[in-house]
Amino acid sequence: MITINIKCQTCNGTGLYSGTGERGKCAVVCNLCKGKGCVDFRYEEFAKREKRYGVVRVFESSHGFVHSHEDKNGIKFSKGGTSYEEWLKGADPKPVKDLYCPMVWTGQKCSSTLGCDKLVGLGNRISSCRRQDTKAQCWIQWEAQK
Repeated sequence: MITINIKCQTCNGTGLYSGTGERGKCAVVCNLCKGKGCVDFRYEEFAKREKRYGVVRVFESSHGFVHSHEDKNGIKFSKGGTSYEEWLKGADPKPVKDLYCPMVWTGQKCSSTLGCDKLVGLGNRISSCRRQDTKAQCWIQWEAQK
């Protein structure tokens, strides 16, 4: 454990605090640094990424959906993401194509390429896309362009 002395963020290093309860030109002794203007910051230097026990599957992001380590309700989670062991070796998680479309996966980067910007419409949500039930076609189109 390493300890360094840093400027108190609460009082900006002054040792005094003036906020909602202090009127006019008065202040109180900062309750975090006790008037010193500095606080001890403790941290552990990073040596290596630690192992996370109990995880078997890793996904890039939830993208606003609930994910599982096993296939559920017709969604093949096992086809997306990557195993934890492969992720530790550097593998990138794959999309869960049964759950979301390329527009969600790419953070809307493909919207004009696939015409999604016209299908969803300005101000509408991706979930209102008219291709929601045929997103497999969108994946085929997206992968053909890569």
